[in-house]
Amino acid sequence: MPDHLVFFIHGVGQQYETYSNIEHHVSTIQKNTQEMLELLYTQKEQEEEMFSVEFVVIEWHSILHELVDTKMDQATLDNVPKVRLATNQWLMDCMYYFSKPYGQFIIDAICRQCNEAYHHYGNPRHVHMIGFSLGGVAAYDILSTQWNHNDMMDEPTTTTSPTATTIAASSTDNNDSLLASSQKQHESCFHTTTPDICAPKLDFEVNHLFTCGSPIAAALIFRGLDYINYRPPSCTRIHNIFHPYDPLGYRLEPMINSNFIGVSPVRLARAPPRKRRLLLLPKIPDLGIKTFITNYMMLNNNYTSSDDEIKDTTTTAAAKATTITIFEEEEEDKNEFVVQQEINEDIQNNHHQEQKQEDSKEFYPRRIDYMLNETVIDAYASEWIIAIKSHFRYWANRDLAFHIAKSLLE
Repeated sequence: MPDHLVFFIHGVGQQYETYSNIEHHVSTIQKNTQEMLELLYTQKEQEEEMFSVEFVVIEWHSILHELVDTKMDQATLDNVPKVRLATNQWLMDCMYYFSKPYGQFIIDAICRQCNEAYHHYGNPRHVHMIGFSLGGVAAYDILSTQWNHNDMMDEPTTTTSPTATTIAASSTDNNDSLLASSQKQHESCFHTTTPDICAPKLDFEVNHLFTCGSPIAAALIFRGLDYINYRPPSCTRIHNIFHPYDPLGYRLEPMINSNFIGVSPVRLARAPPRKRRLLLLPKIPDLGIKTFITNYMMLNNNYTSSDDEIKDTTTTAAAKATTITIFEEEEEDKNEFVVQQEINEDIQNNHHQEQKQEDSKEFYPRRIDYMLNETVIDAYASEWIIAIKSHFRYWANRDLAFHIAKSLLE
């Protein structure tokens, strides 16, 4: 039975079909996370307290398309087949989710699979969710409806906009007051407290929700929702993670407090480097070629040396070769020590950096928005190419796995 159970909810598109390999992606995340846990633990802690983490894929795409593909294929034109496939299998998933009958069907399928997997793995104490792209929006919607009677929802903070205050203070005519009231009434038509979905009750509480490249803020805004009135319960910590060039990455913190508008997202701490054994190339034996060339150059320069001098030169070269061989063996052990020392220093630096970030918090006890570290290539690549590629950089990102591992240790 695993100590931590992590549900991975995918985004749009095929997952087990020809153009995707979700099992490979999830196994990569699990492998990197387990590697980071081993680095964060000492050897003694690994023997006594090392826990297991199990990642479970929650797949809803194929279940949904069993209902709609037959009719959709009949209505699809025959030309540009690859473009039609991308439209029907990827783009249409967004439209299905935000339509009432199919969106409710997706929510029901996800909750059913999560409850079944939870009981299958022996009801572990710690359960988490990772939502990629549209899967993060679905996970957010599900958890936002999981409030218990014991959970006390904070009263929504009602603030008067500066524009409305100015109008109310400076208006002396009835026309101005009527205009202000009609404007408020018009704006209220675009706001609601909950969406038109009803998620089934989960049999567990979720400790951490990691959303990767998920447009949660945009989904809240165009549905007329607000984070203060529609959010997961207090037992769930949200990690809104995005690449700085991801076109589907949006911030959540400015929706909580306007003071966050000028505050940058938290950059994920760098993961420690992999411990690699440095393989040195075998030394090429001296077959006398170097000595022959040296003697030939000396003779051409009209330099005469005795046999004793040549013998001393050969002996010195052999001694140097022996010294180099011994030094290389010592250097290999030294390299392993240096790599391990760099790992320890990186862990200490990351811990110091996190402690500094904890001390500098001003508006919210825990940050929500986290940003991946970009590479040097990102600054020189085409804007369109880097935008598309950045949306799929979460699978094998070791910084993300390091952040997940630290969160599981909380």
